[in-house]
Amino acid sequence: LRVSAGATVIFVNKSGKTQTIKSTENPSIINTSIESEKTFSFKSDTAIIIRYSLVENPNLQGLLVFRP
Repeated sequence: LRVSAGATVIFVNKSGKTQTIKSTENPSIINTSIESEKTFSFKSDTAIIIRYSLVENPNLQGLLVFRP
């Protein structure tokens, strides 16, 4: 997903169970559990690239690109 810096990305958990999302290269950026039917919002005011995956299924991966 590519968005402009300052945009908010919303993760929605529709899996029926709690899921943990973690940034893979720097876990301190994103490391949160999202309960079923709940959301998690993330915003970056600076340009950054974040690779992330689900702890419960590391094969489910994504990439966030916040552009200047």
